Amino acid sequence: MQYLVETTPQAARPDDIRANQLALWRWLAEERKQGKVLHAWRKPGRGAVFVVEVESHDSLHALLQTWCNYVPATFNCTPLLPPPAEVWP
Repeated sequence: MQYLVETTPQAARPDDIRANQLALWRWLAEERKQGKVLHAWRKPGRGAVFVVEVESHDSLHALLQTWCNYVPATFNCTPLLPPPAEVWP
């Protein structure tokens, strides 16, 4: 299952959480190597948007819990339909 996940981190001074942010991006790079994180983009200001491939809802929950261990955040998760559900042929 693929999900589009938008994150909004809890408000904090950037200098206070910089080390955790760097650790988060290193962790995401490892998840990408394993095929769990397909795409990731930083949002202007705070937060990120990423596409993940997980086996189940529990796998998604575990991924988001680990994310929160680095940078506490709220998440908007949208399930994506598999091809050929594309709108444009």
